[in-house]
Amino acid sequence: AGDAKGSALALIVEVLAGALAGPSLSAEASSFFEAEGAPPAVGQTLIAIDPAAGDAGMGDAGVGDAGVGARIERLCTAIAAEEGARLPGARRLQARAAAAAEGVSVPDPILAEIRAIAGG
Repeated sequence: AGDAKGSALALIVEVLAGALAGPSLSAEASSFFEAEGAPPAVGQTLIAIDPAAGDAGMGDAGVGDAGVGARIERLCTAIAAEEGARLPGARRLQARAAAAAEGVSVPDPILAEIRAIAGG
């Protein structure tokens, strides 16, 4: 999953958080979800980006609006326009809007249990 860009992103994260930071690589780390074996010995990488720093000089680069936020908005709009593409959080926002407009369907047995717990 993720195709070339997803694989490249996974590789660079592995290089930054694993190979360069010094802990176990993901293939070498034990599970977080099982008590067996040694601790996973994973690394941490922190990347701090100042979006305002990216605003300087962008107008001269032929990219139109110099604001990073405006450029990201254009990128997200272009991605969302592609058939089959989804932006992170899009499904959650659609589900939230549908629930607000139509309510949430709760099976009768679960609803009865909730009412019993709530005392009514």
